[in-house]
Amino acid sequence: MSFEIIKTIIDEWDPIELLAYAPNDEYDDESMEIFKSYTENIEDLGTMIFNVFENAFSDTFTNNIQECIAIASLIVTRNTNRTE
Repeated sequence: MSFEIIKTIIDEWDPIELLAYAPNDEYDDESMEIFKSYTENIEDLGTMIFNVFENAFSDTFTNNIQECIAIASLIVTRNTNRTE
């Protein structure tokens, strides 16, 4: 798993819509936390992503668990394609 894959996907997702006016490292802490706890189980990874952003941004994070699972699926798929 590559931190850069996670960072790219999280930045593209921009779940709090901050990157238009925030530094490009805005989600690096969250991306690193996801990287350190990475699992290929999409539902577990999606739940972890949800928890990471809920803990980091509290009420500002309004995305649901299903969207986080979709992001997890994208991360796992991109990682799998990278290693083939």
